[in-house]
Amino acid sequence: MEFELHQYFLKKLKELEEKDPEYNKALFGSIMLGGASAPSVCITLYDALEAQINYQAKRKNTSPKNIVDTLFLQSNADEFMQLL
Repeated sequence: MEFELHQYFLKKLKELEEKDPEYNKALFGSIMLGGASAPSVCITLYDALEAQINYQAKRKNTSPKNIVDTLFLQSNADEFMQLL
């Protein structure tokens, strides 16, 4: 399941990069800043994101893929990160 979610997240990032490279750059910066400022026992930045995605999915009683879809519907990087 984790591998599928990881692949899905990467697919959404790739789609965003093709559709809106500037937003993709801003999002990358926000993700890096968020990851650098939050202490984590995770191995990679994606591990930390995945933990938050799974937490939000459980909290909202939905699937992790629905959370990823919601994240990528946001109009800017700040909104994306606020949802996590």
